[in-house]
Amino acid sequence: SDIQQGLLGDCWLLSGLAVLIEKPEMLHKIIITKEYCPQGCYQVRLCHYGEWQTVIVDDLFPCDSNDLLIFSKANRRQLWIPLIEKAMAKLNGSYESLIAGRTVEGLSALTGYPCDSINLENLQPKVQEDVDLDMIWAKLLSIKEAGYAIAAPCGRTNNRDDYAFLQLGLIPYHAYSVINVKKVNG
Repeated sequence: SDIQQGLLGDCWLLSGLAVLIEKPEMLHKIIITKEYCPQGCYQVRLCHYGEWQTVIVDDLFPCDSNDLLIFSKANRRQLWIPLIEKAMAKLNGSYESLIAGRTVEGLSALTGYPCDSINLENLQPKVQEDVDLDMIWAKLLSIKEAGYAIAAPCGRTNNRDDYAFLQLGLIPYHAYSVINVKKVNG
């Protein structure tokens, strides 16, 4: 709940950042400049196309007419969230290039690890393959037990029913952070 998405559609990156809050050692590897810099110069380390790169960014961020950040921000006015977002924008050419990415790309950029995905939506409605929910649940438990980060995009296909997502309290075309996976009462 610390991260607020702004006008930029980069929840795919911010969901990965929300998972990293739970793993401070990972966050410390990304933010190289640990202290406030009066000159406004910061170093951020991100994995870009499989290679770690150090990006130098300033602390000048896009704001609205009330001097409020228009892109990502932290509830407690922390600087690291907009710094990482700005570094990612710099690596990719612009803030606009961050619109509508994939959660696996965000997690990979933040962790440096290869990422996998489990597709829970039937992409071909004519194919009547049953999804093995027990196998997926076992895999999620195993992934969490191994200490890996998990993010979950919602409604990425054209064969979706927005109302079904909304009934579950999910926003279509949004990404979520999975902080924990556990069995409760079976």
